[in-house]
Parts: sequence; structure tokens; C-alpha cells
Amino acid sequence: MAEYGDILHRLPQSKSVDAVRWLSSVSAFDRFVASAVHDPDAALPAAASAIEIHSLILAPSADSSSREHPCLHLRSSWPSSSRISALRSSPTPYKHLAVAASTLSGSLHVLFVDPVDGSIESELSIPNDRSLHAGVVSAIDLLEGGRECVTVGEDGRVNLASIGESRMDYRRVYDSRGLASYTAVRWASPVEFATGGLGFGVQWWDPRKPGGFVSQFTSNWAQGKTTGIVHSIDIHPSRKHICMVGGSAGTVFAWDLRYPQQPILLSGAGGPELLSDIDEVWQVQYDSHTLSSSVNSATSAKLLPVMMCSEEGILAVLEQECYILAANLPHGYRLGYALGASQMIEAMGSDDFSLGLDDYESRTTSHTPVYLLRVTGEEPKRLLQEYCAINSFDIDPQNPSDVVCALEWEAVGILMRPKAGNYASSFGRLPPSFH
Repeated sequence: MAEYGDILHRLPQSKSVDAVRWLSSVSAFDRFVASAVHDPDAALPAAASAIEIHSLILAPSADSSSREHPCLHLRSSWPSSSRISALRSSPTPYKHLAVAASTLSGSLHVLFVDPVDGSIESELSIPNDRSLHAGVVSAIDLLEGGRECVTVGEDGRVNLASIGESRMDYRRVYDSRGLASYTAVRWASPVEFATGGLGFGVQWWDPRKPGGFVSQFTSNWAQGKTTGIVHSIDIHPSRKHICMVGGSAGTVFAWDLRYPQQPILLSGAGGPELLSDIDEVWQVQYDSHTLSSSVNSATSAKLLPVMMCSEEGILAVLEQECYILAANLPHGYRLGYALGASQMIEAMGSDDFSLGLDDYESRTTSHTPVYLLRVTGEEPKRLLQEYCAINSFDIDPQNPSDVVCALEWEAVGILMRPKAGNYASSFGRLPPSFH
């Protein structure tokens, strides 16, 4: 099921698809997709897993309509002796595309792909000899430019791998010796990254500073209603201080380094009822195609729209409800800082504030009467509702209207959204001073 004028193309595959990634193209006519596949029925376990490079071709539709139908053509394949646990991609300064993959057995591999024909020209590896990780590599992230890759594992190790043209080395950043387990990682800058793990813990790292992470979120933000695991982290390049986190119990929240113990909940316990049936959020990614509905979207406190996929086959876009702080509302005022609910309560100095939709009230602090306006935030938008899990997805950075999805039932989904797709609707009824 696709909504809002979107078109979903399901492309059956002969193997299970664990992960998918767009590869940066050098021309508008050459588009490539990397997929991590697994064949549970393979005669030899060592030949069951692989990374495949496909070219995406738009062919005329069979029903003679003006729409084009995408097709995937296999260009190259690289066999893996163990199932792929994570997949990332990036262009490199060596005129190749880098595809990084980690495995359940603890190895790390970087493939260099020709950007013209999609062939795999070379490969660098750190073997599964328990030196990098003593078991599963839970997550990796490839730094833009493909020069460095960060890896984390269930063993509590955090590593940085340096990637050259013919050699890959690594250094240990941290080893918890089994006292912690990391399940997600994301670069924030060329020298900083964030990790996530059990209990919805999120950590901020700067390897230039010794002693491990430099900041950590450990609060019981769900008020004891749920516990779980962080499956995915995304960080927008223009707002590296905000981590978008997805995990167990349908949870999606933002962790702002400026308010490290006040996360903003977008989905999960106490979140939108429209997504109350979600169990595991496998991935989150900022969606540059969906325009924000905030009247003050330029503020650094407003969360950008984020896309998520789930075990229940849901692909959705989430937005933060917008709270506006204003003074002297009936007589004209300037819009203040757009804050999440927890920061708004702190700013008001009150623990009992509650507002109806499209409403405003007066609160009196020790300084001045202040008016609160809650502008109705956009409801979560379900772009897809599949009958199987969506294991992963990727928004094409060069064509953000297109989304590739790994569907559990041996298929790749290509979601094509309107090029000018602004899914944000109006703000609803506002007081006269807003118009």
C-alpha cells in the first residue's frame, strides 16, 4: 500500500534482502543500488551471503501509461563467507564508490565499485580473527569520502578503520570488555560520532579526547513503560548536535546535546496513537524530500522530518509538534523559540501545562505574562504498509523523492514520490495575529 500519490514498485529477488543502499552516481542515467542478500537454502553455507550491485533502469510501463517502471539489473556480486550485518556506501577520492559491509562473524570489508559500469574492482578486508570484534559487528558507518569507517559490536568494542587504496588498518577507540553492548553508530562530523545500545542508551564520542564517550543519555525517558535496544541513529549534517534514534517498542526520539537528559519523543510509549502498533523500528533517516510544517522551521530547535521503517512493514514520516512561546499574544508579538514539550515546560517554570489543539492560554511567571500556542503538528504519514517487515531503506541523496526498501519477503521495493512532493499541510486555525 502506497499513499499520498506515491508509487511503489516491488521487484522480486531470488534471495532474502537484509539491507540496501543507493550508490552515488556520476550521471543522471547511471544509478546503482547495493544490496546485502542471503540464501538460507544454499547448498554451501559459505556461499549463502553476498553483496550485489544492481543498476536501476527506468523502462516504459507495460500498460502504455506515461509512467516508467524501474528494473534492477545485476552488474556484479561479491560472495561473503558470513551473513552481512551492516551495509554503508560513500564516494571516494579514488574515483570509485566505496561499499562497506560488516558480518555476523566479526569481519569488515570495503568494496571499490566502478561508478560507470558497477563492477567491483577491488576489496579490502579485516578478517574475522576476533581482533576487530569478538563476534557480531552490530553496526558500521562510513565517513563521507570513504576514508574512515567506525565499527561497534555486541562485545562492547568501538573501532576506527582507516581506508587507503590498497590497505585498511584499524585502531581501538574503546573496549568495555563486555560491560556494555553497542548496536548502532553514526558519524556526526569527521571527528565525532554517536553510538546506541541497550536500554535506549546513546553516547557521544570524540576520539581526540581520551577516556571513552564525552556525553551520554541514560535517563528513563519512557517513565518505565518500556525498555529496549537502539537499532538506528541518524544525524543531519546541518544539525550535528541532534541525534535521531530508533529502536524497540516503536520508539523514535531525538537526543539534543544541548539538553542531554530531555529527549523529544516522536513515536513509542506516550507517542502518536497512529503508530502505536509498531514493535521494532529498524531504521531512521532524515527525509529531505518532505518539507517541514513548522511556522518557524528555520530554528535550530525544530526537528526536521524523519523517515522510519518497522518490523510491521510500515514506512512512515514523522514530525515534531511545534510549540511556540509568545508574549502579549492579543496585542501582537514576535514568535519565540520553537521548543519540544519538555523544554517548553522548563521555560515556563511549570509542570502542569496542557493545551488543546490550535489553542492558546496565558501563564504568569515571576517575570511577565507569557502565552503558549500549540500549532497542530503533522500526524505521522504512513507511506507504506506492507505485509512483511521492511528490513532497511535508503533515501537517494541525489534524488530524495526516491526510496529503496529491503522487504523481508525476498523483494526490493522502489518508492517513487512526486518530485515536488510537499507532504506538509496547512497549520490549521490560528489566532488573527498570525495572519
